Amino acid sequence: MTTVELSREEIEAVCLAALTVHGAAAGNARPVARAIAMAEAAGNRVCGLYYLPIFCRHLAIGKVDGGAIPEVSARGVTVTVDARSGFAHPAIAAGTPALIDLARSNGLGAMAVRNSYNCLALGHHVHPLADASLIGICVSNAPAAVAPPGAAAALFGTNPLAFAVPSKEGTPAILVDQSLSAVTKTEMILRRDRGEAIPAGWAQDRNGQPTTDAAIGLEGSLLPAGGRKGANVALLVEVLAAARLGTQHGGERFRKRRGWAAACRPIPDRHRPWSLLGRSLLGSDRQFGRLP
Repeated sequence: MTTVELSREEIEAVCLAALTVHGAAAGNARPVARAIAMAEAAGNRVCGLYYLPIFCRHLAIGKVDGGAIPEVSARGVTVTVDARSGFAHPAIAAGTPALIDLARSNGLGAMAVRNSYNCLALGHHVHPLADASLIGICVSNAPAAVAPPGAAAALFGTNPLAFAVPSKEGTPAILVDQSLSAVTKTEMILRRDRGEAIPAGWAQDRNGQPTTDAAIGLEGSLLPAGGRKGANVALLVEVLAAARLGTQHGGERFRKRRGWAAACRPIPDRHRPWSLLGRSLLGSDRQFGRLP
């Protein structure tokens, strides 16, 4: 096998060309290509080039509308974006400036994105909020693939959660992006395709029995990170990303991901509010130490 090394810019150019050839408008393809390239550059293979052929195929068969124009609306401190069956990245990018403005003006803000396609790494979407000196949180639900402890069948998705906290310079001092399953489904597929065993605690078979075989685990269900506590957080993500938006939950069959993002403005004198995602947001004056 021949190994080819590409720069992040070269990967982005390849992705942009592939997506546009398969029907995506350049303006929609560009933020998706950038997200894939940045994931690869960060070593996040489960959100990188692995998805490019899938995205191209879904463009070709009409599963995602490459020409969709996001519709942005605002009410109070909430921004709502209808992706109109298009990519999540241009939809999130379209609403983010309004989200930042609301957070700066009101001390907090929230954004809901509906009818969107796969949003890949959530950390990509909270990074701009930290760059704007905001605390950012983003969650997304996904098709059911994870069984809560004691259950044999999947109830909710990998349901990722990401947050970013700015430093005093305005750039992210902390950026965390993780699924709430013990492992991502993409990593399971990669392990299966390579014929590699998986660690105990990642998945179970159809009967709810532990397995170290990735193929059997994919036929069964993944397990939550942190057992019951992780399952509870995954359920919270389901509530915020689906139930509160009136969209389909992970147990229903759907082909589009939905996500939430929220931001809070850092307050002078070392106080920052906590934010709770939802149609209403709660703040407190819990004190944070200055981050480097």
